[in-house]
Amino acid sequence: MQNSRKQRRCWSPELHRRFVEALQQLGGSKVATPKQIRELMQVDGLTNDEVKSHLQKYRLHFRKVPASSAGQGSQNQCNKKANISVSFPTVSPLCQ
Repeated sequence: MQNSRKQRRCWSPELHRRFVEALQQLGGSKVATPKQIRELMQVDGLTNDEVKSHLQKYRLHFRKVPASSAGQGSQNQCNKKANISVSFPTVSPLCQ
């Protein structure tokens, strides 16, 4: 039996920085669409689904964290295990 699941993308600090810059250019996470973000990021192999998932996590993070502490989260290491704790400091390596 073949495993058809795609490997999850690990969001490096550079990739996350490009994501945040694209969001800022588009007017924020509430108005930006995954397709617009992906096009501005200009990353080969990045899919709309990967950006969509990252955007959902980004939105959830800022819904839970007060604006004053939004950039003070701890940096996470990329982890391929099931239970992943994600925080969104300005630049953090993240896994979807």
